[in-house]
Amino acid sequence: MDNQNEISFEAAIAEVEQILSRISSSKSLDNLVNDVKRAKELLRYCDLKVRATEAVIADLLSDELPTVGD
Repeated sequence: MDNQNEISFEAAIAEVEQILSRISSSKSLDNLVNDVKRAKELLRYCDLKVRATEAVIADLLSDELPTVGD
């Protein structure tokens, strides 16, 4: 995805929902490949964003939690 730094997680999810709605309601195959490709890019971006957020949170929590014996 070319504009990963320009789109929020929420905007990416909203766009995926729009694409899914368009795919499910359309009988045209003209844009199907492009829509699926874009949805895949957005989902990959969202997955990376979630994983990065999880890593940051895990790091923050590991710094804050006392170890056994403290």
